[in-house]
Amino acid sequence: MRNNRPALMFFSLLYTLGSKYGDGFVFDQEKATKMLQTSFNCHSNPAMAVALVKDGEILYSRGFGYTSLDKKNQVTDETLFGIASITKSFSAALFLKLLQNTNLTIHSKVQELLGDDFVLSDNVRTQETTFLDMLSHKTALLANVGVRMDTSLTRDTLFSRVPLLKSNKQFRVDFVYNNMVYAIIGRISEILGGHAQNNKRWEDLISEHLFEPLGMSKSTFATRIDYSREDRAIPYIELDGPGIFTAVPSELSRRWADLCASGSIISSVKDMAKWLNFHLSGGKSGSSHQVLDQRLVKELHKPRVSVKGATSLGIQAPQFPTTIIETSYALGLRIGHYRGSRLVAHTGGTWGYKSYMAMLPSHNVGVIILMSGRDSYYRQRAPIAHYLLDSALGIEPYIDLTTICSYPKPWATKESVLSYRPQRTNQPFDFNIEEYEGTYSDNAFGDLQIDHNSTLQSLVMLYGWGVWELIVWPSTPKKDRKEQRFYGKGIEPHMPPDMYPLHFIRHPEKKQSIVGFKANAFERSRPPIFCKKGHMRKMCEEIKATIYPEDKADHINGSAVSMVHDKGAFGVWILLLRFFF
Repeated sequence: MRNNRPALMFFSLLYTLGSKYGDGFVFDQEKATKMLQTSFNCHSNPAMAVALVKDGEILYSRGFGYTSLDKKNQVTDETLFGIASITKSFSAALFLKLLQNTNLTIHSKVQELLGDDFVLSDNVRTQETTFLDMLSHKTALLANVGVRMDTSLTRDTLFSRVPLLKSNKQFRVDFVYNNMVYAIIGRISEILGGHAQNNKRWEDLISEHLFEPLGMSKSTFATRIDYSREDRAIPYIELDGPGIFTAVPSELSRRWADLCASGSIISSVKDMAKWLNFHLSGGKSGSSHQVLDQRLVKELHKPRVSVKGATSLGIQAPQFPTTIIETSYALGLRIGHYRGSRLVAHTGGTWGYKSYMAMLPSHNVGVIILMSGRDSYYRQRAPIAHYLLDSALGIEPYIDLTTICSYPKPWATKESVLSYRPQRTNQPFDFNIEEYEGTYSDNAFGDLQIDHNSTLQSLVMLYGWGVWELIVWPSTPKKDRKEQRFYGKGIEPHMPPDMYPLHFIRHPEKKQSIVGFKANAFERSRPPIFCKKGHMRKMCEEIKATIYPEDKADHINGSAVSMVHDKGAFGVWILLLRFFF
């Protein structure tokens, strides 16, 4: 009798080290683990989980690191992470599914559903905005991130607040990525889902229409999760230097997620693998149940507006070994090409969490990466995704054990700017402390308070649920500068995101008097100006009118306007750049 033991041992080894597919393709799990462990070690973030799918099956699924730096619980493929803006792909899918129950389409104008309850900052946007405009970020409304910390802004007050937020971008011309617009999509979804009759919130609808039929049993929301769960990866951020991690307060995560549809889902890579297969199968669950009509899935993936590449970072041959580019935005998804094949992807970033999802529909392949910590300019996520996609395609990856850490070097040498909190300086304030103190007000953003904190021996800014210590930013000598900039350091109890730049507006004639406060960090394209309440308010409003003259007119065309800015008007919100990229 022929001895088959060697052959059996060979195939047993293949099963142990890799997943075998037709045509002799074998995915080398041991090699993948070595590669990902190397990436995890050199980037030094607290936690990471990765899953790779092909032909409806999970090819690879594993966790790295610890859920908590204190408790040292090992990360698995069932560990929960915030998926951040990948949430938008769920929001868009839910919206299309609910819209089927009406006589409307994504090309319908929003006012056809909401009537006069839907008002934006000008008449053209109000009357012409369609659901498609909102889902594909074509409204060109500004992000206005700072207003999200105002306690009076909720899902229920959203419609009354949005009309006050002006824009200097062109409707249907400028692509302006906007979480607030997706918050509106979430609120409209509640209306379509019958909230007035059944009291169902967006979270309930996502669970009912997507999580449950797809078997995503562990997925939940930052608004509802029990933050003491042991299977949740704690979000960490680096504030004071490399490797110095600070846990993000649970209350910050919960409050930031209240406008749910833009980024509130918490999930595991094991669950997210099901979401990948949902898209790759044309809207089916693992049991082949049609969760969303295939026609609607194609609508989700259809390019709608041209955009500049994000995760690709300009990866093009011949500088790089291959070309990976994102060219357009669809509905909650970015569309591009990977080695000549169509790419459907999205990134995510919020306080302490980073994520990346990429799919190649023609090859039935997808990857999901979830992590805590930082990943400026996708230097960790991008090479991992590229390595796994190449491996799943059965081609030799251009990423190796060296470039998984050095990426984008050696092909590109541009360094990322890694910014940390400035230390306190001995630089004095330009004015007496009493001159800074007071209540400052803006029509769209509401009230902001500046006080002196005797314990910190510093000025503090209070806005909504946030409190910031104002640190004088090192700058040119007083005699040579027009303004004194401040860095807002988020402090307890909720430790809101740090903000820079912030500065006070002087009286044009009475140089030792403060009339207003300009918060570039709240919206850098069109910073809000808070006028100090009291006898100086009139002067502040006059200054504000010279900076934003369009506010005095019936600005109905939604076009870009000429603005008069001082030198600091286009400062960068440094820490937001760090956290979200």
